[in-house]
Amino acid sequence: MREVTINLGGTELTLHATFGASVQLAEQVYDPMGMAREMSITDAMHSRGINYTPKWNFNVDNVPKIIHIGLKAAGSKLTLTEVQELVFEEGFFSAQSEATRYCTHIVGPQPEEVIERAETESAEPEKP
Repeated sequence: MREVTINLGGTELTLHATFGASVQLAEQVYDPMGMAREMSITDAMHSRGINYTPKWNFNVDNVPKIIHIGLKAAGSKLTLTEVQELVFEEGFFSAQSEATRYCTHIVGPQPEEVIERAETESAEPEKP
């Protein structure tokens, strides 16, 4: 199970990254693959000094929604209103960082799997 532990307003929360959560993100916020693409393009353009206006950005409405979707996937009973209050207590920039981590976890591989695979592969050298 893919999961991310975040801290909002002094409260530790677990979000699950599931296919169902991905679909809910796409329906209620924006397609997670599109989010990743826009973040990547924005970073690339800005690093080259090119002004770029992304098709999608985090905002005060969608950051709590993203976190709430992950919480629901993990079985949390927190309401969207309660998540909005936690996000406000934490601060939008910090909460956006947590939402970014969650979205990245949805579209990318789990780092632990890659590390475990790399350790297994390096432990068994190829035989000629």
